[in-house]
Amino acid sequence: MFRESRLGWTAPMAAGLMLFAAQFAPAQDHRPESRIDVQQYTIDAEISPNLQTIAAKTTVRFVPVDDGVTSASFELNNGLNVSKVVDDAGKQIPASRTH
Repeated sequence: MFRESRLGWTAPMAAGLMLFAAQFAPAQDHRPESRIDVQQYTIDAEISPNLQTIAAKTTVRFVPVDDGVTSASFELNNGLNVSKVVDDAGKQIPASRTH
């Protein structure tokens, strides 16, 4: 019985301490990112359950929101690989993938 009441008091106290500590924890470094406005996207995908693969072509139309935008960043699942990136004229443009 003593143990139950002690645990019942400890959990809320621990949660309160974590919330208190979170307020004074150093903020994460936020690097400035250029903003874009995605206006339209189309995804043509072929799923192969036997091979456990997805092959897709994605078209994204966007415009820069901020002045001086020189790159766009998109978040992808780590299980996906990008084979190439092209502009609207079909010209391949440099792209990199960070995990």
